[in-house]
Amino acid sequence: MGTWHDVEPGTNRGFLYQQNSLRDAIVAGLTLNIFNNHAQRVKMANIAQTVNVLQAMILTDGPKMLLTPTYYVYLLYTVHHDATLLPTELAGPEYASRRTRCPP
Repeated sequence: MGTWHDVEPGTNRGFLYQQNSLRDAIVAGLTLNIFNNHAQRVKMANIAQTVNVLQAMILTDGPKMLLTPTYYVYLLYTVHHDATLLPTELAGPEYASRRTRCPP
């Protein structure tokens, strides 16, 4: 799971370092949500890269360290560890306004 962008200028291409942003966090959240919705088939999922690589959760520069947006997505999903999926379905009347109509 994750994104793969151009390498950062001035970094070694072989080390796969890339900056992590909100777009990476959105990809992580979408993917984890898909895994969660298919919990009957997906028994375990892990992030392969954790520090200074693709979709990293932690970025370091010498003694400096920061937690990336992807880290916080994983933190938010920890409540799903060992949880039971309860399928839900939303039903209601059609919604209509002057400009749009949403089916039930």
